[in-house]
Amino acid sequence: MHKKNIIAAVVSAPVLMSAVAPLAAQENSLVLEEIVVTAQRTSESLQDVPVSMLAVSDEALESRNLNDLQQLSLAAPGLQVGQDNSFAMRGVGTLVFGNTVDSSVALAVDDVNYGRPALGGAAFNDIERVEVLYGPQGLLFGKNASAGLLNVITTRPQFDEFSGEVSAELALRDTTPKDATGLLTKATLNAPVGDNAALRFNALYSDQEPVAAMIGGGGSADENAEQYALKAKYLHELSDSLELYVIADVSSEAGIAGIFDRTLRQVGEGSPANEVLAADGITAGDDNLEFAADGDYYRDLDTGGLQASLSYSFDNGFDLFSVTSWRYFDLEQQIDTDYLSIDGLSRNASDTHYDQYSQELRLALPNDNRLNGQVGVFYFYSEVDTYGELAGSSAIPGFVLAGFPFCVGSPDATDALCAATGTANSSFLGSDNQSSLTTESMALFGQFNYELSDSLSLIAGARVTQDDVDIDLTSGTGADGYFVNIGGATGQFSESQSNTNVSWKLGTQFYIAEDVMAYASVSTGYKAPGFNDSAASELTPLAVAEETSTNLEAGIKSTVLGGRVNLNASVFRQEFEDYQVQSFDTGAQTFITQNAAEVTTQGLELNVKALLAENVTLTNATTLLDSTFDDFPGTQCYPGQADCSAEGTFNAAGRTLPLAAEVTSTTQIMVDFDLNDSVSGYVESSWYYRSAINFKVNEAPGTELDAINVIGFSLGLRSTDGWSVSLFCKNCTDEKVPTFIDFYAGDALEGIATYVQAWGFNSVRTLGLNIGYEF
Repeated sequence: MHKKNIIAAVVSAPVLMSAVAPLAAQENSLVLEEIVVTAQRTSESLQDVPVSMLAVSDEALESRNLNDLQQLSLAAPGLQVGQDNSFAMRGVGTLVFGNTVDSSVALAVDDVNYGRPALGGAAFNDIERVEVLYGPQGLLFGKNASAGLLNVITTRPQFDEFSGEVSAELALRDTTPKDATGLLTKATLNAPVGDNAALRFNALYSDQEPVAAMIGGGGSADENAEQYALKAKYLHELSDSLELYVIADVSSEAGIAGIFDRTLRQVGEGSPANEVLAADGITAGDDNLEFAADGDYYRDLDTGGLQASLSYSFDNGFDLFSVTSWRYFDLEQQIDTDYLSIDGLSRNASDTHYDQYSQELRLALPNDNRLNGQVGVFYFYSEVDTYGELAGSSAIPGFVLAGFPFCVGSPDATDALCAATGTANSSFLGSDNQSSLTTESMALFGQFNYELSDSLSLIAGARVTQDDVDIDLTSGTGADGYFVNIGGATGQFSESQSNTNVSWKLGTQFYIAEDVMAYASVSTGYKAPGFNDSAASELTPLAVAEETSTNLEAGIKSTVLGGRVNLNASVFRQEFEDYQVQSFDTGAQTFITQNAAEVTTQGLELNVKALLAENVTLTNATTLLDSTFDDFPGTQCYPGQADCSAEGTFNAAGRTLPLAAEVTSTTQIMVDFDLNDSVSGYVESSWYYRSAINFKVNEAPGTELDAINVIGFSLGLRSTDGWSVSLFCKNCTDEKVPTFIDFYAGDALEGIATYVQAWGFNSVRTLGLNIGYEF
């Protein structure tokens, strides 16, 4: 770890100590509010959970104006957001982008595991809390949580009140080319239905203008990100022992803002993009927020689902839970992949439909027994159908392509040789593939705690999972119409995989004192097998085997100074085997997704929450991380890399994983105050620090991003009659923070170092006003 990063990590320690130390001399009349979580599928205090985790409450989300999962990383330093809205925890995420390989970080919402990241894209609404759980979590939470889990819990209907809330957030991103604005409105209504039932409705509308501006080129772009979402929840206590909870929701998103805001960051010497950019009036650079396109941009995503939960409490204290769910998404999108006003590769389109069905039965033992815990069975089935297409002219003029031998377009009328030979192509470059992937997963699981004494407990658990995965792939149906087929082998391919995995956990939990708990555990993680979504050659294997990991973790959770300070710390070491990643296959002589790497991630996580005074709360979370490849042969070189083999590859052993910052820290201070008997308020400020990262495995100089400091501030007022208003800024100093940096594919193939960057709503300064009313 570099010295400057160590300094950055510990610079807040004296501040925290100086702020906390005076509390020891004050009266212990004030205590922090207890945080209740369900990180182990049962309600318990955060301070009693022997797992490294962070809980972000609805108050924290609202005070910092964090509106979706992509913005959550500002409050959770161990979480990073990568390309295509993928997530990484402790530096480990999915380095493969496609619908035929699962994520390493799982997402669960209201006890349902979401099988694909696209299902979780909606903005936050009526959230009770978000739990960020580090390390393997698949034992209790379904599937594919080998690196960690995001556990989202929404607010349940309330029996005893008719209530509601409406809010509107107006945002201005004043340093974008077009002074982008945003509108986010939310509404909630809670209505009792008799004495033992209630309905709760949520509605959301969002319209966000893009960070990057399309300034010409002839293409069309559906730039604004517009979203509608509705959710209905019904809770019914059928008897003193039996409860029914039903949730139905739909969401519709349209537009590319925050997803496909992409611009050129750096153009290498000799790149044809230089002349095109100059003609378009665009200057590539770290703060470039402009692009041009001759192709179209659009993104349309529809998601939704239905779930029903039944819980029954037996007289002996046992509880039985059943969760049945169905979820789906439909995604159509297209981008101009060259980001220029010429047709290099202007068509990159895909159409995806996904359905998943799951059923879980879980029996929980009484919490007050010496032996407590739970056992259950889980079933999951999913289908994902995807069609993808690439096409372009490689910047060759249209009049040239219309002639022989290219014969692109309708050449019969313009070129005699094309007509005579019957040659006609739809594009100069092209590829297409259509895949259908089915996954069936069944599991038996259980985790138990045995109290040896009032202060010492043993933890043991296991999960047996059977996965059956099948793919049918058709590649190159239009290959006869491509002068150059860039899609690899053509034809129909079918493969199946079946795998049985046993993952487990052993641990101990010891109360050193009433409010000081230490724990240690060893556990294993599992990520299911998958497939490549295209056949690079006839020698290329489609199958990608399972990914496994072993995690060692020890920590301490303490409540000190009379309940005014929570101080939690953990150390961990997690080793991944058969890591699913893209690498060079020597047999097929091409890059494919395979189990090519070994990874070790280790570090320290520190969380502090202190009640400095009756109205002042300080929160800090810091992660120190060392996440490296132990072995990774076949890593693709960057243009101009010195230690590169004849195949264009090298072994990345010793390299840091993408998104794995050595130091990440977030600090928030909240001051509450009363103006009078009817109006209260708060002032909040936050600081997020992340040391330098590189977005690529090969650590290309152009894909490195320096350390960032993101400052936030908000000022709010609340009245006793339900009104609230707040002013806020996010990224107040306007640090330009791209969500990823990648190679510009066309130039990279020619050995030219040109880079493209993507922008999100956190990437620039946001100024805003939030108005709300509760009744």
